[in-house]
Amino acid sequence: MSPISRRTLLAGLAAAGILAEAGRPASADTSDLTETLLSVVDDRRSAAALGESWIAHKRGGGTKPAALVNRLADILRAQGWSGAKDPAELRQRLNAAVRADYRNGETVAVAGWLLARTQAELCALAYYATAGLL
Repeated sequence: MSPISRRTLLAGLAAAGILAEAGRPASADTSDLTETLLSVVDDRRSAAALGESWIAHKRGGGTKPAALVNRLADILRAQGWSGAKDPAELRQRLNAAVRADYRNGETVAVAGWLLARTQAELCALAYYATAGLL
């Protein structure tokens, strides 16, 4: 795995803040929702590398992709997300979720980085998508 520059990581994680359409009914197609969530990740390869590292080192194994999608949607809703595809709103809600994670000590060490759990989960979702495991 090649090292990820701080700039690339921060840009990818900031872009990951734009999560969309997670407020859809439970019967909604998970792959559509996943693509919507990942549409904000500028550098999926870098995010996927972090996600793979987190999954590999996580105790008890990784979270199943569908559960991950639902958890990310729930996190955004808890931050007041309306379910709209508005990138500005999505970025704002993800940033709020990340701040809440840091405040609550919900952080994980991944490849030498201390990430908010929400960030690590979005990276894990990027890994599942790029590895064709969805």
